Amino acid sequence: MVDQTLQSGIVHTYVTDDVIFEDQNGDDLIFNLYKAGTTDAIEDWIDFSVSADDKFIFVFTTPTSCDDVIEIEVEASNACGGSIRKPLQLTITNDSPTVPKSVLGQSVQGLNTYTYEILNTEYYDTEDVSVTISTPDLPSFLGYDQATNIISGTAPDGCSADGENSFDITIEAFDTCSQSSSVTFTVDITNEDPTYDGNMEAQSVKAGSSEEYDISGFFSDPEDGTLTFTFEYQSLSGTGPTWNKLDSTTGIFDWDVPDSQKAASYTIIVTAKDDCGKSNSGSFGLTIVNQAPQATASYEEENIDAGSSWTKLIEIGAIVDPEGATITYSAEAKSGEQWWAFNSVSRTFSGTAPDVCSEPYEIRLIGTDPSGQTANIEFSVKVGNNQYPTVIGTIDTISAVENHDFTHTFDLESLFADENYGTLTFSVTNEDDSTLDSLFYTYPDTIYNKPMPIYCGSSISYKLWATDECGQSTSITFYGTIDELGTRNSRHT
Repeated sequence: MVDQTLQSGIVHTYVTDDVIFEDQNGDDLIFNLYKAGTTDAIEDWIDFSVSADDKFIFVFTTPTSCDDVIEIEVEASNACGGSIRKPLQLTITNDSPTVPKSVLGQSVQGLNTYTYEILNTEYYDTEDVSVTISTPDLPSFLGYDQATNIISGTAPDGCSADGENSFDITIEAFDTCSQSSSVTFTVDITNEDPTYDGNMEAQSVKAGSSEEYDISGFFSDPEDGTLTFTFEYQSLSGTGPTWNKLDSTTGIFDWDVPDSQKAASYTIIVTAKDDCGKSNSGSFGLTIVNQAPQATASYEEENIDAGSSWTKLIEIGAIVDPEGATITYSAEAKSGEQWWAFNSVSRTFSGTAPDVCSEPYEIRLIGTDPSGQTANIEFSVKVGNNQYPTVIGTIDTISAVENHDFTHTFDLESLFADENYGTLTFSVTNEDDSTLDSLFYTYPDTIYNKPMPIYCGSSISYKLWATDECGQSTSITFYGTIDELGTRNSRHT
């Protein structure tokens, strides 16, 4: 007989190839099965019979059991009480539980719940015994519920500091004989790019203002991770105002726009990056508004006397900045000499008017905002009001003798004065303002004729003119008599 190996829980049939026992006397033999070395009956799951041709037929309805070895013996005996035994060894084997050869396609999005169900159709025992499941070295974020046969937990973000972006799960199945089978599979952790909803709007800020703009709500992370924000300028130089600051954690722009900021426009690109370094970007326009100052005052022409002192106070708000910035004042001469000074702190003009006849001076007041933009107010100051020379004396009648040399010198300082302290020039005309006879000659203070014409004892009349630097003139009429030669009789009007 050939020893048999039996699968636990499986029915096996074994028929011997040959006749095992023969009686030399040709008597019939009686066959019995016993446990080896005993007369104990064999297990009831062993069925034994003899075929018509004296071959043994064994039917083993192997019970579910663990690995085991059973020794049995077949005893043949005759009518005379003689017997003989032959052994048969039965080895019962118990297969390990069945588990999947592999588990493919397992993945979970970072920071999301991972679930795996251990199905009885995949993890079972071929002997139909109960299977106990074990999950050794399960990652700390996973748990196993024996009641539901479910492994579950929240996956990490997939981009931890040590670079892990997957985890392994080992499942062991044990039968009642403590035999086991296991399968290990890898679960990939996926991490998607942050999302941008496209709703960042163009912003406008004024020079000198302080404002905030929160862009964090326009971005989100599919894994609900933490986002970090950065920005850059979309320009050839990639540069922009340094006061544009972004809190990388909160996603809030903080704008403290200086008064000196000029009007400009920028396109700002915002990038949101998750813990894994994945990112998404969006952009919005930023416009800085800085209007030029505006003049709110105007001034009429002023008239002042030559040589007089002049002051003028410019009121607060004569030029204003629409953004409320401080205006710096200055002034310049638009025409004519600058005989005045301007104090930009007190906004005051001061100066002494020049000695001029009549001259308009145009002045330009300039208001400058911190960005360098300006507004002007122009006004005129007319210096003049020049007075005619004043007559302060008289000229007595002058006597001359015909055909004799004639000379008369005037005391000019006692005759004329100039209130504007200018230089006077003098001249003499006939009383009717006509030019003197060509025989007469004049110097600034002297009239003479050489010789005096013969007027046959007539009277004469003239005008002495004083002309100031502005061309304004005043005259004194004076008279004279010409005596005939040899007489001294005088006639005058």
